[in-house]
Amino acid sequence: MAVAAGLVLASLWSWRPAPRLATGLDDSIPLPAGGALVAAMLITAGLVTSIVWRRRRDMLLEHRFAAERAQRSAVERLGIVMRYANDSIILFDAEMRIVDANERATTVYGHSFYELRRLTAVDLRGPDSRTRVDADFADAMRPEENA
Repeated sequence: MAVAAGLVLASLWSWRPAPRLATGLDDSIPLPAGGALVAAMLITAGLVTSIVWRRRRDMLLEHRFAAERAQRSAVERLGIVMRYANDSIILFDAEMRIVDANERATTVYGHSFYELRRLTAVDLRGPDSRTRVDADFADAMRPEENA
């Protein structure tokens, strides 16, 4: 068995392709009639698709950057209002925890900013007003019908 495998390997090692006969015919594969036109159309379609995708990507990036600029501007305006308002302003999250409060709120409620951050809306109004606070938050979370 090993001798047969050796003979096969030896024959493969010494194998050479047969010489070509000179027929005078062109051995290259020609494009069918209109093949150059098809190739040009495929290249053009690829280029157009690339241009369309790049423009779409650029437009999406422009919209994203514009939205980020608008958000930064809104945050800056909110910061100015919070800082210079003469009224107490307290921001709550969906669980009624205090997220942010202005200086006036710390003065009115008698707590530091960090103490206020540990409180909830019920803590500010008292435990007996729990149902009223829940109703107020439900109203605040409901989307406006006129908007």
